[in-house]
Amino acid sequence: MDLFGCGIILNICNDFPFPKDKDKGYSKDAMKQVLQFQLTDRYEKAPETLAIVNAKFQALEVLDLLLTYQRNSRLQSFIGKFKIAEQSVTVKKQQNVLSPLMYDTFNPHDQTKKSFRKQRQVNKEMRDMFNSSAIFDIESITKVLIVRLIILFSYKF
Repeated sequence: MDLFGCGIILNICNDFPFPKDKDKGYSKDAMKQVLQFQLTDRYEKAPETLAIVNAKFQALEVLDLLLTYQRNSRLQSFIGKFKIAEQSVTVKKQQNVLSPLMYDTFNPHDQTKKSFRKQRQVNKEMRDMFNSSAIFDIESITKVLIVRLIILFSYKF
């Protein structure tokens, strides 16, 4: 299942009791049934409910795998950057932006102009590393997942 498929499965707007008429859409009575289904009936215990919950749960598992992959790639990048910084300190050529962090004398709370400049460089390097390994926009995916989980817990199965 791809990410687009996960989104479609998790999207609550795609839960309908029956398909829409391709030519006319839903009639007035059918629309009432659809609204009733979307608001309450779909959460009731039924054979279809378990299948719906399982599909949504599997989509969440795929998202979990993708988020785990994202975390692992960020961690790998982070460790790699600090290995390079450590090697540049060992060779005494302090060309790496992260090299100052390797010394015990580094004070992240120092507020001198020189320290601020160095801290901004380090922050930029870390932000670039973080953004380059991003699969999702974390704020939007968090909002979506919270809403979807609340809805998933509303089902009675």
